Amino acid sequence: MGEASDSLSFDSDPGRWGHSLTNLAELVTSALDAARARSVGEVGAWAGDLTSVLLDWAQDGERRVVAVDPTPHERLLDLATRRPELELVREPSHQALAHVQLPEALIIDGDHNYFTVSADLRLVAERVDGSRELPLLMLHDVGWPHGRRDAYYDPDTIPEEHRHSVVGLPMLLPGEPEPVGAGLLLYRTARREGGPGNGVLTAVEDFLAERPDLRFAIVPVFFGLGVIWHPDRPGASALAELLAPWDRNPILERVEANRVHHLATSSAQRVERDRVQELHDEERRRSAEQRRAIEALLDSSGLRLMDRAFALRHPRRGWSWAGRLQTALDGEPGRRPAVPGARPALTWLDAGRCRVGDTVFKTSGLPIEGGGGTQLRVGKARPMIERYVELFADLRPRNFIELGIFTGGSTALLFELARPRRMVAIELDEVGPGTRSASLHEWISRKGYSDRIRVHGGVDQADRDRLGALIGEEFGDEPLDLVIDDCSHLYGPTRASFNELFPRLRPGGVYIIEDWHWAHTELGREPLEGFWPDETPLTRLVFELVLAEPAVPGLIAELTIETGSARIVRGDAAIDPGGFEISECSNPRGRRLLGADSSAT
Repeated sequence: MGEASDSLSFDSDPGRWGHSLTNLAELVTSALDAARARSVGEVGAWAGDLTSVLLDWAQDGERRVVAVDPTPHERLLDLATRRPELELVREPSHQALAHVQLPEALIIDGDHNYFTVSADLRLVAERVDGSRELPLLMLHDVGWPHGRRDAYYDPDTIPEEHRHSVVGLPMLLPGEPEPVGAGLLLYRTARREGGPGNGVLTAVEDFLAERPDLRFAIVPVFFGLGVIWHPDRPGASALAELLAPWDRNPILERVEANRVHHLATSSAQRVERDRVQELHDEERRRSAEQRRAIEALLDSSGLRLMDRAFALRHPRRGWSWAGRLQTALDGEPGRRPAVPGARPALTWLDAGRCRVGDTVFKTSGLPIEGGGGTQLRVGKARPMIERYVELFADLRPRNFIELGIFTGGSTALLFELARPRRMVAIELDEVGPGTRSASLHEWISRKGYSDRIRVHGGVDQADRDRLGALIGEEFGDEPLDLVIDDCSHLYGPTRASFNELFPRLRPGGVYIIEDWHWAHTELGREPLEGFWPDETPLTRLVFELVLAEPAVPGLIAELTIETGSARIVRGDAAIDPGGFEISECSNPRGRRLLGADSSAT
């Protein structure tokens, strides 16, 4: 058998269906040699894959190659330009075969339907003097799916009486006579397989029925190659000997049956994947439309009026419709780019250790100096951590500030539990390598969170100008969702931070002040006056918050005082960030109740 041509190409078959006769190139050229053909014509050359092979074959002697195609691909046009020995006829087969010089071998691989193939065979037979002079004929697609089912390049070119009912994009499975829901996706075929006047093989059999002296072999691979020749033609014996092992070979038939089955089922899977992708794209489009609608609603004055009315009717509720809509936006897939999916779960390993993801946190029941590796120390007891788990589940903060980080374990834990878009941690002491928060920075680097956790050291929480500048740098005009103050625990600095940051919370945002109760020990326990006896108790700020809630409607939507923390939910009242002072948000009677000057530190 001949060797593979250097021009063997599968460029026009990227899906590797095996639809080109190039896959049988060695057998085709060997058949041409066995038949002593000096010229060959190809009907249906399209992109010129097989044409290149035939041109290489023709170089071995004085041989002629004719390619017939009414709508040649640009690659075939380029081939004809580069290889002037190629005779390219840009006509339909029934026109070209009526006048071109008939070659000694003809490959028919054009429009795969009964009417066209029958007409081509009849035209060739009419131009020769009896069957003995018939060219060697090779016809592709005598197997499934077009052996018994017409395909139409342009149905309008087929007379209506010779055209079967057409399906535009049918999906076919071997053994199923009609299109199915998922299978090999084809183009413009007869709706039903089988029956008279239907398919390439049927056309060949009807042609042979009128010419019983002709020989016919089928090579049952790559959709089937049929070969017709007269036993008295030159090289007939060599041709018969070449084709005998291939002719209707049962092993090859099983191989082809298996191949087209998997081809059809894999095509069905691709169609299904495409359908699922379309549904996914449509869902994303609808989600984007819903997002735009919600964002427009968040900007509307009507929603603000509704939330104000809701807050007046339900003053103790700690949420707003604006907040819930914002949470719906923040919770959409893809809004937390660094870590897809849900927030990691917290697991308690024992009374003093918990795990989130691959990090173990040691709570305040253990020494909190130092830290390292995948273990960080957190200065918070288990009840406090559990309250934060509950808070984050409902609040889902995007923009989050922590005042006071100490060794930094709390920063890591709170970030893992909340997974905000950005978290800014502020500390009075210096931070970074070589400081007591070094383990936090190592952890941030290892986890790849440096663009989402921003740590600033050397910042006094009492410095409102510095705080305001930092917030502007990190968040721009975006409102805050959560502030946790676990910093100095002193009245003056804590109040200064509150005055600067509380107005920057969105309605429904939460401000938490930890360890407000340090001046109040349990009755009967030392020290009786609490800690820091010379400092103004932080309790004063809590009292100011209590007095402000009824005095300024809409300022505070909810105030919750617990041992160890005070939680303040911002209302929807407009607040001037530059001039806000919580100690002034009470009536004269409230101020008298507090007694001492509110400027005490």
